[in-house]
Amino acid sequence: MKKTAMLVMVAAIVACVKAGDYQDGYEDGKYECKELFSGDCDDSWEIEELCTEELIDGMFRRHRRDNHKERSYKRGARKGVKKAIRKIEKECLHTDIGQCNDLGENAAEEIAMDLCESVGASFDKVFRPDYKDECREEGIDICQGEWRGGMIASKFYNWCDGESLSKHKLEEGKDKCRRKVNRLLDWRLRH
Repeated sequence: MKKTAMLVMVAAIVACVKAGDYQDGYEDGKYECKELFSGDCDDSWEIEELCTEELIDGMFRRHRRDNHKERSYKRGARKGVKKAIRKIEKECLHTDIGQCNDLGENAAEEIAMDLCESVGASFDKVFRPDYKDECREEGIDICQGEWRGGMIASKFYNWCDGESLSKHKLEEGKDKCRRKVNRLLDWRLRH
């Protein structure tokens, strides 16, 4: 009798140690989101939208007929997807500031080209903190030349055959940085 009681206790302990449906879902959600990510940080801007559409609103969507185990699994999976999204964004947009630099530089380059055309110059030479928002703001600062000494002026000089940019035109260009960065990211569609 003691042996049977001991086996029942061991089985109960093993059952408690085994991962539950929520934890299984959590791990599966993280895995599936990471599988959708190409590994290229240029694609990190769209990972939230992609994983939300494909996984949270798709594969792991809650259905009225789900039983309690399925609901728990899917709740864990949705949480795991969100965790994977945050990790990818942190690695690509916070830890590695290359994305932010590219974003600001691309915005400055487009503005400089537009300014070239407006002054008639030729251009024959040829982008739980909210990491996306922080990186976007850094891109705007870079475009405006806050720490590089004038990204727009530099790009204007390169694109416009060495033409000088007037202070008035430079300020006009800097005023366009926020809109241009937001447009490059389709920011209105995201927020």
